[in-house]
Amino acid sequence: MSYPPPEQPKSGVSGAMMFAGALSFIFGNAVFGFLALMIGGSLADRHHTGFEVVSGLVAVMGILVAFGVGTVLIRKGGRDKRGWGVGLMVGWALVSMLTVGICTGLNPMLYQ
Repeated sequence: MSYPPPEQPKSGVSGAMMFAGALSFIFGNAVFGFLALMIGGSLADRHHTGFEVVSGLVAVMGILVAFGVGTVLIRKGGRDKRGWGVGLMVGWALVSMLTVGICTGLNPMLYQ
C-alpha cells in the first residue's frame, strides 16, 4: 500500500499580494505625505519652523512601516503575508526612485 507524499509547506511569495502591498504603500504615502505638507506648511506659517520636523517624522514613519512591518510580515507570515511585506518594501523603493526621494523624505533639499 502506498501512502500519498507528505504535504510540503508553501514557500515563496504571492505576486498578487506583492503588487497589492506596493500599491498600499504608495497610497498610504500619498495620504500621509499630503497631510505632512498641510501640517508642516501650517506650522511654518505660524512659527517659521516645523516643516522640516514634520517631513522628517513622516519619512521615519514611512521607513518603519515599509521595512519594519514588511520584515515582520516576511518572517512571521505565510505566502500571502510574505508577498505583502515584500510589496511594502518594493513600494517604498519605487516611490523613492520615481520621486528622487522627495516623497519619502530622502532628498536633502527638503531640510534646507
